[in-house]
Amino acid sequence: MNKNKIILSISFSIVLVICLVIGATYAYWSRTIVSENNLVLSGCFNITFTNESNDISLNRAYPITDEEASNLTPYSFRVTNSCNVKAKYNINLETLTGSTLDTNLLNVSLSSDTPKRLGSLDAASTQLDNGVSSNTLVEGILKPGKSIDYNLRVWLPYDITNEQGQNESWNGKVVLNAVGTDEVMLADLMKHDDFTSVVGYGNATYSSFEVTDTIPDNYQLLGDVSASYSNYPIYLYINSDRDVRLYTEAEKISFNENSSEMFVNAMGIHVSSLDLSKFDFSKVVDASYMFYDSSVEELDFSGQDMSNIEDMSYMFNGTKTKTINLTNVDLSNVKNMSHTFYDTKLEKLYGLDTVKIDKVENIHSCFADSTNLEISLDLSNWNTENLTTADYAFYSTGLKNLNLDGWYLKGFTHLTFYDSNKLLTLSLRNAHFYNESQIEKCGALISIDVTGSDFSNVTQLSHYFERLPNLTEIIGIANIDTSHVTKMYAVFYSLEALDEIDLSGWDTSSIQDSSVSNFSLFYSCNLNRLILDNFDFRNSCFINALGYPSNVKYLSLKNAIDGSTQYLPSSISSSVEVIDLTGYDISRRNSLAYMFCSMSNLKRIIGIEDLDVSNISDFQNIFWGCKSLEELNISSWNMSNATNFSLMFASANLDIGISFMQNWNVSSVTNFDSMFAGATNLIDITPLNNWNVSNTATFNNMFKDVTLDSYPTWDGTWDATTGTFTPNNA
Repeated sequence: MNKNKIILSISFSIVLVICLVIGATYAYWSRTIVSENNLVLSGCFNITFTNESNDISLNRAYPITDEEASNLTPYSFRVTNSCNVKAKYNINLETLTGSTLDTNLLNVSLSSDTPKRLGSLDAASTQLDNGVSSNTLVEGILKPGKSIDYNLRVWLPYDITNEQGQNESWNGKVVLNAVGTDEVMLADLMKHDDFTSVVGYGNATYSSFEVTDTIPDNYQLLGDVSASYSNYPIYLYINSDRDVRLYTEAEKISFNENSSEMFVNAMGIHVSSLDLSKFDFSKVVDASYMFYDSSVEELDFSGQDMSNIEDMSYMFNGTKTKTINLTNVDLSNVKNMSHTFYDTKLEKLYGLDTVKIDKVENIHSCFADSTNLEISLDLSNWNTENLTTADYAFYSTGLKNLNLDGWYLKGFTHLTFYDSNKLLTLSLRNAHFYNESQIEKCGALISIDVTGSDFSNVTQLSHYFERLPNLTEIIGIANIDTSHVTKMYAVFYSLEALDEIDLSGWDTSSIQDSSVSNFSLFYSCNLNRLILDNFDFRNSCFINALGYPSNVKYLSLKNAIDGSTQYLPSSISSSVEVIDLTGYDISRRNSLAYMFCSMSNLKRIIGIEDLDVSNISDFQNIFWGCKSLEELNISSWNMSNATNFSLMFASANLDIGISFMQNWNVSSVTNFDSMFAGATNLIDITPLNNWNVSNTATFNNMFKDVTLDSYPTWDGTWDATTGTFTPNNA
């Protein structure tokens, strides 16, 4: 059989011109046929106008209802394929230069079609020199020697107003385009009477379904199931196991533009084996639900032209398929991938890391609940710039490692990665974050990488990394741009295995309030090292900002900007061993009260000697309960404005000595109450002998519960029982 293809490009040159003139209260139509005769041939396709003598007439000289329009005498024509190959054609109604009436105000119907506004029909390319727009009336395929009749009606709709139509006009032409084809459309085959009568469509159970060019053995011939336009005969075979074979000499059997639900089990089609090599996907636009709940063991799409698909929603939803191969497949026009791989039994998925994804807008639940898909998935090649919905996208997946580098994380909620309890690593390098982005409750996740990611669109960081009990690192988090963030409540919530976090590059100057509902950064975290260098605490105190992390042993606040009332939460106070205050700015403060209070394990405070305390007046409780101090170099502190030393070193470890106090100017201090109370290992107090305490001051219980061989040689008396000093000038 000759398989050479003849390509036709045919324009329908019969002109149907409809001139519309609308007055204040009425309208009238006239028709002009511009042609030599009523039969026009172009190549081997021809159009016959079957009622050349009949005008398109309006029974009313004004806008009419659709029901009235159905009684209009139609303009009838016949399309005939006199070629020797099957032809695919479309008929368009083309609006011409000079038309002023909006095509959305003009009704058309073709044969028995429901009336539609011309402007609502699919747009097509103009074919005429004076064409300004074109809309497709119908598309079809004609077998050689076949004809099809059409009845065209055009009218002014009843609901048009005088203001919309007055003094407007419209001119148009009917244009036919055709091209030769030998494709066979699968959907039409499966609906063929001979096919459905034996195999059924909508209630059949197949063991397998394949297309073959070899007549199979041990199969019963059921007959020719060729569609009306099939260029080749197509024979249906079936065996006792209900294995279906379609025999054809056609190179391919094409899926229709709308191939939604083609193999869904909901229609009773259970296919366990499906060879896709004889199928052509190039025409498919809608592939939604195509293999929904199907039983096909393996689907190999490798090398298929799927470049016209726009909708893949639910395409494999619920499928029992274990392996899908998408190697060398172009999905660049796909917009909807909602539930594409949702709740499948997939174990292997090939080629998705190289598939071209350029226009995707919706990936809602795309991989959700596919718990058997225990693979590494690299989707960094996807262009998600148009993404608007990603809720539940990776909810409860079986994925082990996931690469979303460069992604635009718009539309993500905290449920995006929720309950993905097998996910170990998540790479989001150079990704673009938005307020909605959140990663929550991935029980196995140990590593997140946000190196180079863009956070400039984020104003609220709340709950970004939440309930990740095995997370040990967030790579690149130190240098993200937080300059626009106004709220960052519980950003790192309940990260129990995270040993260290470095936020030294964060800009917190835009934080707007100091309430506990704002910062609380490390709520319920279990950290060993916490680095907050360069932090701006002006709009928050420590207890609000940190949010009660536990087990912090090293806290770095180098070059941080202090606020006005800073003290650390008790969860840190009980564990911290080293604090680095190098370059710490306390210029806005007049009090250091309670700053290191209750830090029972604190050993060193790096950089404390360089703090400028010249404006500080209140030091009460500053080192209360610091029982583990190994050094304290604050001899250079300028205490000239200090007024309150009450409980300053109460219950602290002072076996390090107090020689650093020897040269302090305490002449302005008025309250020394309980300053050293409970500091039981204090032995040598001679550095205090040179203090000038002649101003009015109280010394109640200054050395209470401290056993001393001698007291400072000040002018007054000491009560050894209470450690209280009474000046002679009191």
